[in-house]
Amino acid sequence: MTKKIFSVMALAAVLMSASCAKEDPAKPVDYSAPAKQATIKGKLLMNDNPTMSQPKYTAKAGITVIATVPYSELNSGSSSGAFSASTTTDSKGEFTLQVPATQAGVNVSFAVNDVEGSKTVNSAGGTGTETQQGKWSFGIPSATVKSGQSKILDAAFGSFTQIKSVGDEV
Repeated sequence: MTKKIFSVMALAAVLMSASCAKEDPAKPVDYSAPAKQATIKGKLLMNDNPTMSQPKYTAKAGITVIATVPYSELNSGSSSGAFSASTTTDSKGEFTLQVPATQAGVNVSFAVNDVEGSKTVNSAGGTGTETQQGKWSFGIPSATVKSGQSKILDAAFGSFTQIKSVGDEV
């Protein structure tokens, strides 16, 4: 009888250790280790006074940049959802993001919030300049990064859209 109990306990211990060694599919993969991440750096700039003979680009702190990596690129068993990381630009317009990545590489897409601002333009009569109020929009093309990689993106230049005031002809 004790031999049977011992055998059952030994079998249970072997089964438990074998099941603990397997990765739990319900538990998300941990991509927080530096070896499973990529670093992306970029810069957002604006030419808020194109009337100058030499372009002078400026930057604005606090512009939100969001990077998104589809889970399907990180784990072939997952087909929906995405990992997102966000940060804001510093006073030089620079930002740094950490995203999960694989050795094969993942595609990262970016979104940037529009920001209110102004732009100096030549006046309609050509006798001077005037300041227009509006919004700056930025587009950052998607990029492919691999784990352990540090990627520097080309600077993204903002485009300006004037916002009409109440009472202006639209």
